This record gives sequence, structure tokens and C-alpha cells, in this order.
Amino acid sequence: MTYNCAGAGRLRPASTEAEEREMNWFLLNMPLAAAFFGVWAGIPLWMIFKHPGTRPDHSSALAYLAAKAALAEDKQPEPALAA
Repeated sequence: MTYNCAGAGRLRPASTEAEEREMNWFLLNMPLAAAFFGVWAGIPLWMIFKHPGTRPDHSSALAYLAAKAALAEDKQPEPALAA
């Protein structure tokens, strides 16, 4: 078994080939993770910067809610008469 100097006079076993492969896979996944994060955050930002100030048209939904509220006001139940 070979040893590498880890500093301050301590010795630790040299890394095995399996540990080096795991580290290589981990390091290879970092650019992939960065690319996914960039797409995940970048597309919404791109959409905001490409179309600033645009908002969805909710006029039909607001008209529906206003009509529903007006209908609910017309159909209030009559109060019960005290005997």
C-alpha cells in the first residue's frame, strides 16, 4: 500500500482507482448540472426580457366574476320570520 503526504506530517492511503473514477464521474456531471440550471433559469428570464410589459388579458375572467357576484346578490335567501 502506498501513502501520500496529506500535510502536517500525517499520512493517508493513496486513492484507489475506483475512487478516482467516482470523482471523474462527479466532475463530468458538474457541466451537465450547470447547463440544466442555466436552461431552467435562463428561459424564463429570456421570456421576460424579450416581452417586457406584456400581461395576460383577464378581462373575460373579470367579467365572469362580476356577473357571478351580481347573480349571487340577486338570489339572497329571504330571512326566516320569527314566530
